[in-house]
Amino acid sequence: MTSEENYRAIVRYLTQRRRPYAGGTAEHTKRAIRKAAACYVYRDGLLLYQRRRRDSGCLDELEVVVDERRRLHIFSRCHVSPSGRHLSRDVTCRAVSNAYWWRGTRPDPGDRPPRPPATAPPHGILRWRSPPAGPTPSTSAHHHHTQPLN
Repeated sequence: MTSEENYRAIVRYLTQRRRPYAGGTAEHTKRAIRKAAACYVYRDGLLLYQRRRRDSGCLDELEVVVDERRRLHIFSRCHVSPSGRHLSRDVTCRAVSNAYWWRGTRPDPGDRPPRPPATAPPHGILRWRSPPAGPTPSTSAHHHHTQPLN
């Protein structure tokens, strides 16, 4: 099922108590819908995702946005400050995730994978050079010659 179909199934489950599932829905799909619907409420025509705050334990209710064009509009609106200044990716994501939710949004910019340690060499800088053309001088103890990268 697509993301939009999942949200439609959750809305149906939350609003239609007599027939919460579409006809022909498999049992494992019904279980998945019930499990997913536990995190949502439907109020005033809006599907809201409930997220518990780590610091206080309070519940935040975030509007679920299904339409791709509306998501882009939300991002562009949150990316520019009221003074017209462009905000960073982290600030923009934080502003979006404070009021809206859809599958794939980061709940917190700090949740992304950690950066590699500063002592690690930059990826892609050190690489092997192809062996030189022609013979190389002989060495003792079966050592190999290397050539610096130019």
